[in-house]
Amino acid sequence: MARGEGAAALSDALLDSFCLIAPVERCRERLAAYRDAGVDLAILSPPIG
Repeated sequence: MARGEGAAALSDALLDSFCLIAPVERCRERLAAYRDAGVDLAILSPPIG
């Protein structure tokens, strides 16, 4: 992003590593994995746009 590459710099793998972007069931699975890893306060926000 700092080099001006914008959205092209955000790979699917990168986004998947810390965002819940998927069908509902996949999001639930990922949220459970975060909880299992010790996350106790997930910050969720609805999609924008």
